[in-house]
Amino acid sequence: RRATSKAERSAPHERSSDARAAATIGVNRGPTRPARRFVMVMASELRPGSAVRLDTRCWRVLSVDVHGGAGRGKGSVHARLEDLDSHAETDRRFRLDERVEEVEVRVRRMSYLCREDDACVFMDRETFEQVPIDGAMLGAYREFLDADVEVDVEFLGERVVGCRVPEIVEARVKETAAVQHSHESHVWKEAVLENGVKVNVPLFVAPGEVVRVDLRSMRYHDRGRK
Repeated sequence: RRATSKAERSAPHERSSDARAAATIGVNRGPTRPARRFVMVMASELRPGSAVRLDTRCWRVLSVDVHGGAGRGKGSVHARLEDLDSHAETDRRFRLDERVEEVEVRVRRMSYLCREDDACVFMDRETFEQVPIDGAMLGAYREFLDADVEVDVEFLGERVVGCRVPEIVEARVKETAAVQHSHESHVWKEAVLENGVKVNVPLFVAPGEVVRVDLRSMRYHDRGRK
């Protein structure tokens, strides 16, 4: 049996050391910036609520209507989009197999703290980070904010691009005015809510009761459950 030389016995260790050294060549040990992720999806896969990047701008998908075609790739996708910066809306038509870049919109649950001029300040309960949000982004809902009310806030990177607010809210009636008759033959009277907002309510609604208001029309919806 052939004797193994000292050089041969040390060779595996040396090769292992050389391999480790080669693996570290060109590695930057300093801080690195995470690479930007591109997620490409077919237009037929778009869904309401998702966000895409088109022509260097980011858009929220509001609605999607898919039209099938007679042959492969002959159909089209009609999407209603909202600009995440200007909130302007537009229509866009895509081929079924057309690929678009989808961007990630992160959602964080945040609690309302207070108002600062035209902004409403919210806080992340986990990180205690406070974020001012333009009141216009909240729409009519800003008039119904109370301490500790929680809202889902949408972020694109570090920038707030939207808030998910309810369509119907509850509020207590502070006082009501005299009865007024409408041309629809219904009987209504004006009510002032505890937050100062005025809405027309049915005759049977009394001060102290809770009503539900549709924020899309700012009209009475029904009685509350509180």
